[in-house]
Amino acid sequence: MKITLYPKFFIRQIFVKGRRRFFSAGYKCLYKECNRYGMTPWQHYVIDGHRKGYDDGNNPPDELFFQEGYEVEYPDVAESGEDPWHHYVLIGKKEGRDNGLHPDEDLFFSEGYLDMYQDVATCGLEPWRHYVLTGKKEGRDNGNNPPEKLFFREGYETEYPDIAESGIDPWRHYVLTGKKEGRDNGNNPPETLFFRDGYETEYPDAAVSGEDPWHHYVLIGKKEGRDNGNHPNLSVFIPQVYSALYADVRDSGIDPWVHFAKCGRQEKRTTSSYPFFDENWYLENYPQVKKDPDVRSGVVTPEAHYFFKGWRLGYDPSLNFDTKHYLFKYRDVRQRQICPLIHYLAIGRFQNREPYNPHDLADPLTLTSLPEPFENGMEPKECGSVSLAEIEDNALFIMLAEHLGDILANEPVSRYIKWKHPDRPLYWVVERRFRDVVRYNPFLSGYIEVDSLKECIKLSRDLKGSQKIINLFFDGRTDRIDNPKYFWYARDNGIGFGNFYANDCLLSSMSLAAGLDRLMLAPRFWEDPEYSSMSANDIWEKSGISAAIGNGHLDNKKSKVILLHTKSNDQERDWTAEKFNELTEKILKKYPGAVIAELGMMPIVKANSERFITLEGVNNLHLRNC
Repeated sequence: MKITLYPKFFIRQIFVKGRRRFFSAGYKCLYKECNRYGMTPWQHYVIDGHRKGYDDGNNPPDELFFQEGYEVEYPDVAESGEDPWHHYVLIGKKEGRDNGLHPDEDLFFSEGYLDMYQDVATCGLEPWRHYVLTGKKEGRDNGNNPPEKLFFREGYETEYPDIAESGIDPWRHYVLTGKKEGRDNGNNPPETLFFRDGYETEYPDAAVSGEDPWHHYVLIGKKEGRDNGNHPNLSVFIPQVYSALYADVRDSGIDPWVHFAKCGRQEKRTTSSYPFFDENWYLENYPQVKKDPDVRSGVVTPEAHYFFKGWRLGYDPSLNFDTKHYLFKYRDVRQRQICPLIHYLAIGRFQNREPYNPHDLADPLTLTSLPEPFENGMEPKECGSVSLAEIEDNALFIMLAEHLGDILANEPVSRYIKWKHPDRPLYWVVERRFRDVVRYNPFLSGYIEVDSLKECIKLSRDLKGSQKIINLFFDGRTDRIDNPKYFWYARDNGIGFGNFYANDCLLSSMSLAAGLDRLMLAPRFWEDPEYSSMSANDIWEKSGISAAIGNGHLDNKKSKVILLHTKSNDQERDWTAEKFNELTEKILKKYPGAVIAELGMMPIVKANSERFITLEGVNNLHLRNC
């Protein structure tokens, strides 16, 4: 060994000042070679180590001891105030403590930290050092507790039962193995395992909770025995009914439940066969249904009971459909052994098959005439538009705001109500564009103008005192009106959109649907009193139609105007253009003096005659009582 002689002054400085800060145990731990020469650590440092640039035992290199890491691993050292390196050399090493470089996985999961924080991989720092020096201060996790959006622990175990059975921590398995195998992070299960839209549709409480549906199912729903969204029970959805109602679903080949949950619900498609199934009517007429175990337990609804059991027992779903009659009349349905109402909804209604025997329809008192308190030579006068605030507390309201033909056809209702209740003021709720149809009705105290069904709904909410509604909207539209005060309850006789055309005429159907007596009366159009002194041409000119038809057509007092209502807003009820053209030609031949005017949503008749005109786009249409 080469010995270098130092000046006395230098040696004195080392011995006096240097010893004060020299850590013998630390030097010995850092430099094992000092033990080979039989010298003490201090002697080795003074004679050889100092010359070689060795540390004095107080400052270990980062690769040998990580001071901040040691304090994070062992909080008791940090709390004691002792120098971490001194503690490690004198106590920690003997106790088997780590040097601060290799934390336990429960304390820090290096691969997990890198997976959670992609920026760490590019910063140049080893993950544990980054966490101790920077990440912890920034509030970062130690790599063991990923956020649910990054990794859903319970979801991972549900998706992969083999992990749950193995006892391996799901997050560690995903980071170390699962990710390489292409496994999901537990947040995006395949639809075969969990159908999100279906779950929300089945369980509205989960939909409004704001929680992710899959998380709700794994953490709550599964424990409560809820379905995974793929198999709704018959109390929620009847696939056969949905398929029967919508041909596009049948043609697409998509599972009915998947279609409804993904599209149908947003499109506000119905899943019920109403008005052909009426639950209250069904339970009232077949009380034994309530005792059915499946109905009692809530697994199936009364509606589902009919489709899977009731029809086989000969039960009827409502007054709107006669099971036995349909099976008896249509042999093909009988032979196929399918639910007759399913067949009717899917096929029969488009083939104009009878849902029930019209002759069996319950027929309450039919009124074909009414005493008219205004027939003593009294001429009509404009009753006037009013607001709800101006109306008496005991007023009655006829609620039928839209469709010119419907309002005209139901004019006798105003006479009927006034005959039944002559002392109560009567008002008609009507869309602004159709006000001329009711403004001169002498049975009305006035009319309320609205622009939409939404305003009808608002009006129903604002009723006061003993004000009541005579609801002439068919079922399906009345359901939009919130808690109305009905004077008579609509649908008392099971009449609705599904079968009104089988009830003689529109007036009788709508009066029955509103719970009134069956009215079979010719409607009257109460015209502007000025019309009585006007010529036919003047009337047509005032109405704005004369320019379209031409003055010459109506000079002859024997001339008639025949109105054809062609294109409606319900295409399923429309006649074909071919049939309307054929009818037009026959009328023109049979009635040489008649003028045919086409009314409808759009022109479809192509008659080549001066006596035919399409009245599309004519404003302020006034109709004569002809």
